[in-house]
Amino acid sequence: MKELAFFLCLFTAFQANTQSKVDSLKNLIESTSEIDAKMRVRLAYIKELSLINSGKALVEAQKLEDELSGEKPELLAATYYFIGDLYTSRSVYDSAKIYCEKALSLAREVEDQMLISNTLITLGVIHDYLGILDDALEYYFQALKIKTSIGDKSGVADIHNNIAILYNFQGNYQKAIEYFTNSLKTREELNDESGMAASYNNIGLVYMRLDQFEKSLEYQKKSLALKEKLEDKSGMTTSYNNMGIIYFRQGMIERATVYYEKALKIQKEIGFIADMAATHLNIGEAFMLLDNFDKANYHLQTAYELAIQSSNKDDLRLIYQILAELKAKTNDYKLAYEYHQKYASLNDSIFNTESANRMAEMEARFELEKKEKEIELLQQEKLIQEIQTENEIFNRNVFLIGFLIISVLVFAVIRAYRKIQH
Repeated sequence: MKELAFFLCLFTAFQANTQSKVDSLKNLIESTSEIDAKMRVRLAYIKELSLINSGKALVEAQKLEDELSGEKPELLAATYYFIGDLYTSRSVYDSAKIYCEKALSLAREVEDQMLISNTLITLGVIHDYLGILDDALEYYFQALKIKTSIGDKSGVADIHNNIAILYNFQGNYQKAIEYFTNSLKTREELNDESGMAASYNNIGLVYMRLDQFEKSLEYQKKSLALKEKLEDKSGMTTSYNNMGIIYFRQGMIERATVYYEKALKIQKEIGFIADMAATHLNIGEAFMLLDNFDKANYHLQTAYELAIQSSNKDDLRLIYQILAELKAKTNDYKLAYEYHQKYASLNDSIFNTESANRMAEMEARFELEKKEKEIELLQQEKLIQEIQTENEIFNRNVFLIGFLIISVLVFAVIRAYRKIQH
């Protein structure tokens, strides 16, 4: 089965009343005459539109790209990023990577630190979905350094969330809980309900992995309540899917399929291919355990086609595993063996010791740089304090010397005056 977790990019922080925002921005575009201002409003319109219709948003972003045609690099960089982010949400990772790399190059030219860090996050997400975990973590830590330096607390929370997902994916649950908890605390401080919903969801996933189902369901319900409040359809499908998995792991297979079907219905409406592949996979596994092999095969084959389309290696890995089990159950041992071989090969390529070691090494390097920065700041503060102390001593000495000189002069004047009087 495949549980779903949020990877927070620029667009995924869902806000309520998005449709009204889209309508307002569309009207504002028509009423704005100044070219630069109009283009900036169009970027804001694309951002909001992506939350309810990613396909239409992509078309609008591509139109803006054509109109900019190499001019206004800061706007073009943002447009490239939006297109890359939209391709990521639609699971077209090759195109997403190309546009994000173009965005990163231009953002560095115009020295837009916020856009640089957001693009690095999206590149991390892309490499995560492609199963290149050590590269994903490298992008996240690069982004984390920038977000920390510019004081973007929300961005830091997003990155902590994504790093936690990587550790959860590797089975390092202690590290996952540590980073998820850090992310949740920051989001609560910022009253970021969308981010809190994502954190509740992901903490629930960890507790599910630890077979603490009651606690896991509690967090998923908290997450779902916030997503319903925000009218976040994509997020609701995530919660429905994960609640289905919780019931599945407790042996309540038919109840699980009810939640999977709820998720799939909304996913078809909004066209999120990667999430659809995961849900078809879950439904297929459920039908296999209910001995409905025809329906199981249909959903697993559909999941396979969607995963191939999106190049999602983790989905493919799990699909091969369940297809191997299905073929074994239907006595097709030749195909069962072939699928198992594909699963084993892909599993080894994703979860290898070298990758895990590189992830640990990168985290250690980031923590070391962070501590060195803290030491440098402390040394600077100490130096400033020493300079201030020296200045205070110097000023005090100048005052005393001045006071003594004035006292001597006053004494001399008084003495001279007295001599004149005599």
